[in-house]
Amino acid sequence: MTRVHAPAKKPGSNAPLGFHVCQWCGEEFAKRGGSQLFCSDPHKTAFNNLRKERGAMLYDLFMALRYERELAAGLKVWSLICTMLAHFREEDRQKRAARKSWMRPQGVVERRPYLFNQFRQPKAKKKD
Repeated sequence: MTRVHAPAKKPGSNAPLGFHVCQWCGEEFAKRGGSQLFCSDPHKTAFNNLRKERGAMLYDLFMALRYERELAAGLKVWSLICTMLAHFREEDRQKRAARKSWMRPQGVVERRPYLFNQFRQPKAKKKD
């Protein structure tokens, strides 16, 4: 994706920050905020509603996979999850011109750093 950048925005100005492609409709728009990913609020809402709907289905399967292991194994839940994801991606290709329906994984880390602290901190040495 090629981005065309407008001149830097002056403080207090309503001038665009640059141009970006809307993650929902695929149309180019003038950005007004640093992290703006959508051309309008309805497109942002539609994108997030799609993620909520898909995420709710996956949530139930992942919880069963983690906490009801025998049931999940019998139902082949991991295979169901992978199949479901393949269907989501194919739907993106057909209905959304292959635009991704997910956000960057780095965003999860940035919003929930406490989830990852346990993996980054060195373990304390045991005293004998």
